[in-house]
Amino acid sequence: MIAGVTSESFAADVKSETIAITDPGMGQFGKNRKLPMAESIQPGRFGHSGKPDDTWLAKQEEEPILEPELPIIDTHHHLWDRGGWTYLLPELLADLATGHNVVATVFEECRSMYRANGLVEMRPVGEVEFVAGIAAISASGAYGPTRVAQGIVGFADLALGDRVEPVLEALIRAGGGRLSGVRYSVGYDADPTIGNSRSDSAPICTPGPKFAPGWPGSLRTGWCSMPGATIRNSPM
Repeated sequence: MIAGVTSESFAADVKSETIAITDPGMGQFGKNRKLPMAESIQPGRFGHSGKPDDTWLAKQEEEPILEPELPIIDTHHHLWDRGGWTYLLPELLADLATGHNVVATVFEECRSMYRANGLVEMRPVGEVEFVAGIAAISASGAYGPTRVAQGIVGFADLALGDRVEPVLEALIRAGGGRLSGVRYSVGYDADPTIGNSRSDSAPICTPGPKFAPGWPGSLRTGWCSMPGATIRNSPM
């Protein structure tokens, strides 16, 4: 297992390097820009994603695995193919092959493989379709015992009002029994160096009248139980 690294040591390692950050589909925040690496991908600071630096990662010391037999579920990872940076089943399995007993994983939405056409609110269904396909490949057992994307967290625009319900139903169908919920991120900062979760983030984006009219059942309180899914209004 790779040892933890402080923000200070990370910055010291990369303070003289730069990296071009591109985040497709993120509006003004997706424009190419040249920033010092420590400012653009420093862990826990600005929220941007950058392609991993294998040379830097190789500097980290390995830690002994204390309980190699302990079953573990990785509850948050992504899958994508973006601008030459591919992170799909082979890359994920390589990261999981550390000696730990990772038995299953949960995919977290990341604006990956949205449908190119159709109603805008339905396009995120493509992400769940894509991940469900990878989950089926993993479930064949041909790639090892870990069941990748056994749970899938998708995206639905909870500000759609009554129009959100058919989107949720489509996500459940696309998940093939694996959809665990949807994530609607509300974190926001006006500073363009901050990596807002979505390009349509706004200063005020919290539960209230804007969201309540179309939310089925108890979703007005922030949670809703639907057949096979839980909906979470999250700042993350």
